[in-house]
Amino acid sequence: MTSNLDGELTGKFVAAILGGVVTYLLTYLGPKAKLVVWFPHSFRYEQVTQGVTIETQSYGIQNLGRKTAEGIQIVHKRRPDFFRFWPLLNYDEGFSPSGEHVLTVSSLSAKESFSLEILSHTSLPEFQYIRSKEGYAEHMQFSLQPQLPMRHVFIFRFIFALGGVALIYICYTLGKYAAWTIQLIAP
Repeated sequence: MTSNLDGELTGKFVAAILGGVVTYLLTYLGPKAKLVVWFPHSFRYEQVTQGVTIETQSYGIQNLGRKTAEGIQIVHKRRPDFFRFWPLLNYDEGFSPSGEHVLTVSSLSAKESFSLEILSHTSLPEFQYIRSKEGYAEHMQFSLQPQLPMRHVFIFRFIFALGGVALIYICYTLGKYAAWTIQLIAP
């Protein structure tokens, strides 16, 4: 009777632990939205004789996650003089209770991106942050990189695959040697 009771308790304990692990995996390792922002272009043009200054700034915003980002807010200290989204998309414009200018884009699908171009005839508004309901956007470094020829990519992939196979073989051999050393298997 006690061995049956022990089996039941063990089964319930394993089910409880398994339920907690599955809940953790679904909550923290499930698909999420991940916004990134980069600043690919900025330019200042000054016409000294006429006293005119024009500044431009570009923002690239992309959702690298696997889930749609909802309620994306782009916040500046003050309203930009002129701005444009590319590709064209619907947005709401407003102000926060502290007086900051807020541009709100309703959603951004997974792997989707857009850019925001700002033009100012005095000075650029101070950028504050970009966020969605899932959290703040990460700043991503932006730089141009040359594209490698396909033959180089093929050679690198082949070398990496060969190294992976060699690593698996070495781990297998060491595991077999360790098992033989502690006499779990025959030589």
